[in-house]
Amino acid sequence: MNQEKLSFLMGTMTILDVAAALGLEVAGRNVKCFNGAAHQSGHDENPSMVLFSDSYRFKCFACGLHGDVIDLVKAHQSCSFHSALEWLSQLAGSSLSQQGFLGRPAAATRQRYPDEWAFKVYESLFALTEKITKGTPESLYLWGRGLRRDVVNSVGARRVVNAGALQAQLSRDFDDEELVTAGLISSKGNFLLTHRSLVFFYLDGNRVVYWQARDITGRLKAKELNPVGLSSPVPFNSNVLRPGLTDVYVCEGCIDTLSATQSGLAAVGVPGVDGFQEQWFSRFSPVKHIHILFDNDAAGQRAGAKLRTKFLLRGFNASASHVADGVDVNDALVILSKREGV
Repeated sequence: MNQEKLSFLMGTMTILDVAAALGLEVAGRNVKCFNGAAHQSGHDENPSMVLFSDSYRFKCFACGLHGDVIDLVKAHQSCSFHSALEWLSQLAGSSLSQQGFLGRPAAATRQRYPDEWAFKVYESLFALTEKITKGTPESLYLWGRGLRRDVVNSVGARRVVNAGALQAQLSRDFDDEELVTAGLISSKGNFLLTHRSLVFFYLDGNRVVYWQARDITGRLKAKELNPVGLSSPVPFNSNVLRPGLTDVYVCEGCIDTLSATQSGLAAVGVPGVDGFQEQWFSRFSPVKHIHILFDNDAAGQRAGAKLRTKFLLRGFNASASHVADGVDVNDALVILSKREGV
């Protein structure tokens, strides 16, 4: 691809930003080559790959791998040219395909968020569910994850006592179209909370704006469900994002967010590693440092590095880290709880 198109594609990003988002450790303009099989020792013992910011190109002076920034993404992610372009466009927070950059305009993929009617449904849903109380299946499940009832109740966790009665009451208060618009009814007409009794509510101030339901039995294929076709307007536990906050930890999912909160950290949650919404960035403006604390697996590392770069490109002070090798935030809490005899 020529220099002019690459410049348009990259915007304010450099190839250094892209390498960081891919999870490569950038030292100056060098990184260790990820093409280990082509190296004599099976890996790059020294940072042999050089990144050229002015030309958006790279070259490994040990194995010879080279190309432009799109080739870098293709080689690292083992993906197609089109997928690499889309990955870069998402990193930049835009849609190249919608601008006709790919030569064939794609259909619009605008996120849909709950509206005022959905908020009314969620308010009723919250009122019709109960706090987590001692001895209930939800309490025992959370206790097994090392989580205390006072912590989970304080950030909007609730339990569905009788899904049939809950659905019947909501159907009396709202018509079917309103329940579908609020994402409580699946495409097959099923009530989403029938087999998931633990519900995490996303609060914006005192308003309930989203929810995520969780199976505590381990019998369902889909452990978690969100409102059908809707994205959250705020991260989970967003009320911690207040003026004067020094550090906030961005976690993967509600359980890890609760675990970090119980450990004394100001934490918010993302519903899945790719669930961070563009409109959330402005909510982090009061925070001095953002710590991205996703799971320490391949998906978590890639997503954490990518989100860190997005924060950095918007002028935030951000870092991506992990609790320990092979351990997520909740695993660490469970281990600590067992040590302390909780």
